[in-house]
Amino acid sequence: MLTTKEKYFAHSREGHPVEDWQPLEEHLQNTADRCQQFAEQFKAGALGELAGKFHDTGKGCLEFQAYLRHANDIEDEFLASFNSHWKRDHATFGARHLYSLSKQAGKLLACCVAGHHSGLQNWADGSQNSGLRSRLEDKPLKKVLFPFEQNPAIPPLPPLYLDRNLSGFQLQFLIRMLFSCLIDADRLDTERFTDSEKAIIRENDTPLQELYSTFWKKFNTLRTDATKSKVNEIREQVLTDCLAAAQRKPGLFTLTVPTGGG
Repeated sequence: MLTTKEKYFAHSREGHPVEDWQPLEEHLQNTADRCQQFAEQFKAGALGELAGKFHDTGKGCLEFQAYLRHANDIEDEFLASFNSHWKRDHATFGARHLYSLSKQAGKLLACCVAGHHSGLQNWADGSQNSGLRSRLEDKPLKKVLFPFEQNPAIPPLPPLYLDRNLSGFQLQFLIRMLFSCLIDADRLDTERFTDSEKAIIRENDTPLQELYSTFWKKFNTLRTDATKSKVNEIREQVLTDCLAAAQRKPGLFTLTVPTGGG
């Protein structure tokens, strides 16, 4: 009975019975669809779909489902598995599974999935028990009973031509792009469930040119009213440099400024 998909949920709704919660299967599919759509813009739709499909599979363990019940005072067959000391890591499981299937594209996906709440990690941080590698290879995980696709097709290589002189940069940039797609897809679907009114506001068809004009009107007001200071003078210079660079021929650019410099 505990392996029935309908009993597993991704998000609860305070004060409502489990029938009003968001099913885990629904959240995974919605996130996969959105992530695929976003990543397709740089021909990585298949990777994006996998990232979305596996990002929350770790919620399919008894302990996480028990946590949702406990937080909402729901008593059912899951509640007996509640463990107040468990830190509710639901990201590592999906990351480990993808990595076990592919040490190439699967490894890239594992970076994204493992970090979708905590941020991207270094593969290794210099000690045996730190970094993403330790999480994927050594960390004890809760058993997932939620039925999921065990052997999805994973592209053997990322969808780009690797330049031997730039391959490191290319791969880390691809990871960051996929990571961004996953974060957006996950949080947009979560918002759609938890705050539908806010989600509806996002769904507008305002032309980009109109948004552009609205942005600059508001932004220029903020700049005019900003305190006159050395920091804001530097920010203005950064803005000027960025706008000038935007007029140049398309290519790769870097921007290195302190936090808040934007």
